[in-house]
Amino acid sequence: MAEALNGNRRILVVGGGIAGLSAALEAAEAGFPVSLVEKEAYLGGRVARMNKYFPKLCPPNCGLEINFRRLKNNPLIQIVTLAEVEKVEGEAGNFEVSLRINPRYVNEKCTACGLCEAAAITEVPDPFNYGLKQVKAAHLPHEFAFPLRYVLAPEVIGTNEAEQIKARLAQFLRDDLKLELSEEKTLITHARTGAARFLGYEITVQHGSRKIVRGRRAVNGSIGLRVPRSVIKAKSARYMQRGKPARRTQLMNIDDHDIMASTGPSTGASSSTTCWPATSRD
Repeated sequence: MAEALNGNRRILVVGGGIAGLSAALEAAEAGFPVSLVEKEAYLGGRVARMNKYFPKLCPPNCGLEINFRRLKNNPLIQIVTLAEVEKVEGEAGNFEVSLRINPRYVNEKCTACGLCEAAAITEVPDPFNYGLKQVKAAHLPHEFAFPLRYVLAPEVIGTNEAEQIKARLAQFLRDDLKLELSEEKTLITHARTGAARFLGYEITVQHGSRKIVRGRRAVNGSIGLRVPRSVIKAKSARYMQRGKPARRTQLMNIDDHDIMASTGPSTGASSSTTCWPATSRD
């Protein structure tokens, strides 16, 4: 028994219904890393499909929303949707599980903007409502889905319709958001050994051992967004001398109001920038 307890302490929970959610959350909040596997594209199971559920006869989103919030706030839980267990090998404390993951055809960057659904034409049976109605080939599993990401039906993959959906999203990024991706501003790399870069900012995964909450390092895994060091260095170069902040003795004998006036926008007829005062004031 002791050998089993000293093995791999990650817990696999199969099924993301209300029972699976509760088991995963209780284990993770006790300090165990958890992998939560669900065959549907969303968590919540049969409860999410109900009108009301026992014992308080509340709508499903009443109880599920609380659990989803706990999931989001717990970095020990890994969620894998559209996945099914194919094989389990090993022994107690050291199991090896093989999963078959079905494609969603939409990655984790989805913001649920709905543009792909608007561009879709084909309709397919709605699995969430047991096929009793039709939905677009690009659709949310349901309005309260978690993760809140669209699903693209396999029926349209490789067709002209799929290309039209991609083109509509590209047009939105280019024309509406004015986003222009370039090699200079976009860099994909390992976020721990080198910062990934997007739109000129560095994106890193924070790591630290000083902040301990409930016996674990709470900072680990948090996403950090920062201005690149090279940009800061370039912007501050004009105020540096030999690697140190340059002294401005001419400002020592004037008050704050005059400093701001001398460096602010020019109020005269000339539009040129006001220079620093050459001599101190009497």
